[in-house]
Parts: sequence; C-alpha cells; structure tokens
Amino acid sequence: MNLDPKFYGTLAEIGAGQEVARWFFAVGGAAGTIAKTISAYDMTISDTFYGKCARYVTKERLEAMLEYEYLQCELPLKADRGKNTCFFAFADTVVAKAYLRDNECHGTDDINETNNFTPFLQALTNELSADRIE
Repeated sequence: MNLDPKFYGTLAEIGAGQEVARWFFAVGGAAGTIAKTISAYDMTISDTFYGKCARYVTKERLEAMLEYEYLQCELPLKADRGKNTCFFAFADTVVAKAYLRDNECHGTDDINETNNFTPFLQALTNELSADRIE
C-alpha cells in the first residue's frame, strides 16, 4: 500500500494506540501514502480536536475521529490530487494497562475512505492484533 500512489490519508491514534503509524513508517514509503499522523494521548487535547465525550475507547469517539480527520485530509487536497486518489482516515483508540489500577487493555479501530481499500487496512489491523495477542 505504501508504494501505491492512489492511496493517501491520515492515521489518528489516541490513548495507547500508536502502532499503526509506527508500522507504516517502519516498512518504508510512507511519505507517498501518509498526509498526516496524529497521536493525542491527553484527553483534553483529544477533546480539542474531536469534541468532548464521556468515554474515549468507544465507537462514538472513533466515528468523531474518522469524520474530523477524513475532512481535514480530503478538503484541502482534493483539488490537487483529484479523482486519482483514494483519500482515507484510519483511527484507533486504545486503553493500556494502568499502573495503579486493575483494568483490562482494550481498543477499537475503523476506517473511512473514498474508494474501497479496506482489505489492505484490514490485513494490517489483523497483523497488529496478532502481535498484541502473542
């Protein structure tokens, strides 16, 4: 995917979810695929971008992230990149094990795109999930 110029978009990760952007850059060629990465660990900073919410690892927060990031990518770039680009926004939000609490790690992810390239990111998501389980 990093070598296909038709894909271009944003990776947004909040909380402990930082692996997707790291993988895109680790495999190389991300400069042609990634317009922006963002990581908002602080809840107040996250609220600044995506609006206030009661809980952060929820489908509602994920949908707010996807909508915001997709529009932030597509609107300014659509005129220059035109019909030949599949704009996308990928978002995830993850809770890690807290030092002083007995919580479980969990998270959620999703994608918003102009054309169907979900199989590429689904394969990446499956790979990352396998890494977390092992």
